Amino acid sequence: MDKLKKEQAYKSMLMFGLFSIVMLFAGLTSAYIVSKGYLGSNWKSVQLPDAFLYSTILIALSSVFLIFSNRKYINKDEASSKNFLLIAVILGLLFLISQYFGWTSLINNEYFFVGSGNASSYVYIFSGVHLAHVLFGLFFLIQSMLKMTFLSKFFSRESTITLKLKFWFWHFLGFLWVYLYGFLHLYN
Repeated sequence: MDKLKKEQAYKSMLMFGLFSIVMLFAGLTSAYIVSKGYLGSNWKSVQLPDAFLYSTILIALSSVFLIFSNRKYINKDEASSKNFLLIAVILGLLFLISQYFGWTSLINNEYFFVGSGNASSYVYIFSGVHLAHVLFGLFFLIQSMLKMTFLSKFFSRESTITLKLKFWFWHFLGFLWVYLYGFLHLYN
């Protein structure tokens, strides 16, 4: 398969995956709205922990550093590109830690997955499913960082394409978290 067709295949697979994730969260969002409407005054709202706001800031900053990394890579400044990618990965790991603190705060405020009302269950589901995708995204960012560090001689055009797609996936996860946080914050 020539490189252009391979690039198009990679892009198509990513777009299919992103569309699937959008549909998953659209379904969860719809279920949340229907549940809240059905329960009416019996709906128990959840005060979102501050850690979720910090998570939002961390994942947004991570995306900014990925943009810097990509620009440096395009300009063939691989050392700076790796450094910015490392910062983005560290911010992604801090996002995970912040999510943990968010869940701990929910538990400390007696918002449990089951038995505390539907709203708390949805908060856990939204953040948990998103977190699973973030772990997946972090795996690929770390993989790219290691390839750039230890296998830079073998970093080909194909690798550049997959790097770009991994960055797109990470940006998508950032936008998704901003949406989820905003939705839960405003619609709760």
